[in-house]
Amino acid sequence: MIRPRYLLPFVLFLAACDRSSSSSGLSGEAFAADRPPVLEAAPAETIPTVTRRVWYGSEGDFLVGPTPDGKRLALTDWMTGDLAVVDLAKKDTVRLTRNVAPYQPGFGLFPRFSRDGRRVVFNWWNGDRPAEWQLRVSDAAGKSEPRVIYDGRNTPWIEAEDWSPDGRWILGWRATEDNVVQIVLVSAAGDSTRVLKTLDWRNPVRMNFSPDGRWIVYDFPPDKDTQERDVYALAVDGGRETRLVQHPAEDFVLGWAPDGSVLYLSDRTGTPSAWLLPVVDGRATGRPELVKPDMFQAFPIAFLKDGSYMYAIQTGTRDVFVATLDAKTGAIAGSPVKVTTRGLGSTQRPAWSPDGRHLAYVVGQGPPMLAPRKLAIRSLETGEVRELALSNRLGYVQSLRWFADGSSLLLNARDDKGRSSVFRFDVQTGRTEPLLQRTQGWGMRQVELTPDGAALVILEEEEANKPTQEKRIVARDLRSGNERVIFSMTTPYNEQIRSIAISPAGKDLAFVSWHGGTPTRPHDAMVIPLEGGEPRKVASAQMRSLRWGPDGRHLLFVELIDLFSLQSPTRLMRVSVDGGDPEPLGFTSEDIQDVRVHAPSRRIAFTAGRPQAELWIMSNFLRSARAKSAGASR
Repeated sequence: MIRPRYLLPFVLFLAACDRSSSSSGLSGEAFAADRPPVLEAAPAETIPTVTRRVWYGSEGDFLVGPTPDGKRLALTDWMTGDLAVVDLAKKDTVRLTRNVAPYQPGFGLFPRFSRDGRRVVFNWWNGDRPAEWQLRVSDAAGKSEPRVIYDGRNTPWIEAEDWSPDGRWILGWRATEDNVVQIVLVSAAGDSTRVLKTLDWRNPVRMNFSPDGRWIVYDFPPDKDTQERDVYALAVDGGRETRLVQHPAEDFVLGWAPDGSVLYLSDRTGTPSAWLLPVVDGRATGRPELVKPDMFQAFPIAFLKDGSYMYAIQTGTRDVFVATLDAKTGAIAGSPVKVTTRGLGSTQRPAWSPDGRHLAYVVGQGPPMLAPRKLAIRSLETGEVRELALSNRLGYVQSLRWFADGSSLLLNARDDKGRSSVFRFDVQTGRTEPLLQRTQGWGMRQVELTPDGAALVILEEEEANKPTQEKRIVARDLRSGNERVIFSMTTPYNEQIRSIAISPAGKDLAFVSWHGGTPTRPHDAMVIPLEGGEPRKVASAQMRSLRWGPDGRHLLFVELIDLFSLQSPTRLMRVSVDGGDPEPLGFTSEDIQDVRVHAPSRRIAFTAGRPQAELWIMSNFLRSARAKSAGASR
């Protein structure tokens, strides 16, 4: 099939062929060979931006920090949690941290090199204080133990963004215990922290120092009711602030260039593109120039010292699939079908309507440069899809379920105050109203609805900075608000309960018990009466996304085939609640998650796919680079 955008040129081509062989209309002389094609030179205002891919494959990652010359990358080793530096040419690896076991005593994220390439600052999660984050600094050669420059007390999150040009300060942002975001400067010596600006519950996507170190650039929504962002310059001395970019579009900072101009991403022309804005003394001094169109799936990384810019592109997507389970064998019948043919953005969190005729799922819940998050509702009969925007006051959607009447959905997410919350989402209007908020100190990890729609079943855990935490499963009556504890345990923080699932008859509850401190230890599938009692173990495996099968006599789960491979495939399995060996359901794919079953129709929905990243370098777009290029061509 010819795509619509190519239809007109195709029709004109056919028309030309028809005219050249016909005696009617224009004669063949109109297309004579004495008019050879000419390649016209680019006009003077065209910016000859050059892009090249420098890194891709299974190890591709968004969360990297390049050295100023772009020859090495600091990144997270996802098998161990350590921070490492990789030489892109030699493939040599230097470890900056040395965990004694995978993710013990912690793991690192968001590495940033200093301007001289000799030091790396990074976020560090310490298992001894699981609700706090630190900033640590290491020498880039990994010859000394990293030192703590920000200890993270009373800070649920802090993220390093950039080094000052003189190497004395780290620019970053932190979230306080009451979920207020602050732009901060942390001394590289670790002896002081200064608040530059207090925001609301939202954070900048990217921030940078100006080349002279007197300003920082960041992006942020102009008011509390807007999701679209503008770009701002803030004086480091606490003085004035100016809005560099004011536009109804989405504008994200990419970086502050060595020549003083600001590079940012904007969708003002309909597609995300890179724009360059001249800036002097914290003020825009000219009009922005388009330097690179079609920056789909882009994620900002950093400017290099030669004026080129490194960015990441997401390749691959996570998609929702639908299949039918065979009534006799329980296996997947036929091949799963992707519910959408859209190639951009991720789809996840599928949820069946009570009658099985509609499937709801979240669209675009990924890196900040992707499309805004929406909730899609697809008719399985007609294929029609309706999309409704999710409120920008909702955090990451952890679970999505239909209410029994089919008119609304239950969303489990953080609210604009950082509280773990449950919302009701009207599928006709998109209206969102809060149903339940937990106080600080408790987080709802998953929320399910009983089949009759009368109660919530909530998996929650204590969010406390102590070696042990309480985990519990609670039933909450929606009419009275009364709650009762179905199951509770107090364990080390790395022992978890995950994937609660209610049986089709509404009498039993299944969940996964996991000892996170020992990755090789299998997870246990447990079953307990919904009214409470002692849980019993049904099976052990490297499992996740536990659900009940349509017959109510089997549990379905996703098994990780190779525990020691980041690229390990996963497969759908089932096991009898009476025990026995798990058996495969005939489907293997990358990273299967979010399994949901509609028992009456024996339909199953799940997400599969593993987004990866490619690293690209964009060059020859700064004015100085263009002038040099033009001079060399003369």
